[in-house]
Amino acid sequence: MEIKVTKDTKLSQLLKDCPQIIDEMIKINPQAKSLKNPVFRMMLGKLTIHELCEYAKINENLFINNFNMIIKKLGNK
Repeated sequence: MEIKVTKDTKLSQLLKDCPQIIDEMIKINPQAKSLKNPVFRMMLGKLTIHELCEYAKINENLFINNFNMIIKKLGNK
């Protein structure tokens, strides 16, 4: 899997390229279940990772590192 998440990555593109990442994110944070809701994904999908982290007051570097770690794990399966 050749996906690299950056602050400019759009959430919609990430979920399109790696849909199984949702289940992995739920394991880390059960609140990520909302990403399974198509309406919620459509609303947030246009945001970049930077915008999402700013909006949700999430540590951007930690968020990006977690996504990249999950993608690397999924690629090794």
